[in-house]
Amino acid sequence: MAIRSLALFLHGEQLLAVFLVAFLVVLLLLGLLSWWIYAKTKVRYGQKAIGFACLPFLLLVLLIAAEWLRERPNSGQPKVVAAEQLVHRINSLPGYAHFSLTGLAYYGQKLYVGSNLGLIEVRDGHPNRLLVFQSRDSVVSGPWYDPADNLLWAMDDSTHQLLRFDGNTWSRKPMPEPAKGFYSRGDVLEGAKFTATDKTFWMVSGGTAWQWHNSDLRWEQIAAFVPDLKNYKPDQVIGVLPIGDRPIMIIRRESLSFLIHDDSFQSDDLIAGTDMRSQPLTRKGSNFFAESWVAGSSYGIICSRDGRVLRVTPDLVEQIESPGFCELATQGADLEPLIVIRGKGIYRASSEGWSQISFHPYSEGSGEYWVHTASSAHQMAFLVDARPVVDHSKQEFAFTRNAATRAWYLQDSKWNVIPLGK
Repeated sequence: MAIRSLALFLHGEQLLAVFLVAFLVVLLLLGLLSWWIYAKTKVRYGQKAIGFACLPFLLLVLLIAAEWLRERPNSGQPKVVAAEQLVHRINSLPGYAHFSLTGLAYYGQKLYVGSNLGLIEVRDGHPNRLLVFQSRDSVVSGPWYDPADNLLWAMDDSTHQLLRFDGNTWSRKPMPEPAKGFYSRGDVLEGAKFTATDKTFWMVSGGTAWQWHNSDLRWEQIAAFVPDLKNYKPDQVIGVLPIGDRPIMIIRRESLSFLIHDDSFQSDDLIAGTDMRSQPLTRKGSNFFAESWVAGSSYGIICSRDGRVLRVTPDLVEQIESPGFCELATQGADLEPLIVIRGKGIYRASSEGWSQISFHPYSEGSGEYWVHTASSAHQMAFLVDARPVVDHSKQEFAFTRNAATRAWYLQDSKWNVIPLGK
């Protein structure tokens, strides 16, 4: 009861008053300590006693400075931690922080797995080491492989900086400014979406699309809707499908789309080129929200939020048959589209429709989770990360997780668990 009362007291504007009272109490105690030191040393040292009396305040300043330096975000290379420390770090997470996985990608002969502890380097199916980018809250989103420039990208969530690895050195680059001039809290939570081909690498965030130019290390803004404050429209770019001669922009017409749970919404559209005033591509099929997408050499694939599959060409968007509920559109080792069907497996487009190349390592398909895959020559990896869902078993509002958080690698047509946790 006392803990609940304290939590209620500390809620909202009461917190400022608590900090102010605590600060005044600390000043009072330091003042009394300084006066005691002055009284004890005045007879022996005279006016020099004033210097001794200032020591408590000097110590406080030094402690504050040390804490500021300790908490200051790292702007350099990551700290390398032995793989044996991974389990200890997972167990050291606070009770409210679930160990989560954010993505994975092959680079060279190694697999890199993003997590809320850093970037886990995996070799031969086992963690090799942990790359920690921040001393605290070293959350890393991604990673993503850029085959056009042979780079590995990730996001340092603490600083909202892009991390770029060329095989030898990690470099940092601030996120480019979106067309609207800022990143909202929702933009940061949504993260960045990347699309890769053998010739180009694209990023979308904050409603703006960029293309990476490795020759001069810059992001070139390609397309965006310029905000119109007088005639507000929620239209924004959410993804890119670089197919054919022109990139195709995926446009969201609805704001707060995650709150919509029926068919009465304005569908996502696709526009060929970078002129946002162009007419959308012809669409065959019902309205959809794009959940994931991938570009191939001549066509693209979109998995909708309700599990349908859409095929995209430079002229047409059409719903096509699929083996089941599509939970991810992803890229194969040959950079051609693959889809992940919930509870069934991974499929590739063929002349006969879809051909299964692997069964689903999380075949039970239970609960709510995110899916990520990575492919390289003769290598494939897969992970599921449990989504937070409302815990209806408790009277107070709380979250729980009803799915696994796990990673696998494919070897000899068999999925083997990567021992990332306990």
